[in-house]
Amino acid sequence: MIRPADTATSKIFLIIKLYVIMKTKMAITGYVTDHHLKNIKSKEAYSFEVFPEVEIEDVYAKVTSNDIDDVRIGASNHGKTMVQLILKDNASVETVHKQQISVKGVRVIDDPTLSRLTAAATAKVIMI
Repeated sequence: MIRPADTATSKIFLIIKLYVIMKTKMAITGYVTDHHLKNIKSKEAYSFEVFPEVEIEDVYAKVTSNDIDDVRIGASNHGKTMVQLILKDNASVETVHKQQISVKGVRVIDDPTLSRLTAAATAKVIMI
């Protein structure tokens, strides 16, 4: 007969075991233009931008197709498609801020919203 305490312990053990078995990789999730989507898995080195949100173009992650191990494609909206790019080990990713040199541009650099978008435009560890 299985006691409730044994069942809970078994579930916790199974969760820990699955966690240890699963591999982790670095990934970027965001939007690429539909035009660039076909070049993501290109054999040649092709550089493109991954935007954290559909409407945002001032902050993006720049990735080269040679650094991508796998691509997960989502829905398309306003000419951009949601992707999750699983990166190869030691891949290079650049986070870019585009601002004009002006008082307004300098204020934007210190904007908390920009900080959130910058965090979204960086690689994260995921389980695959």
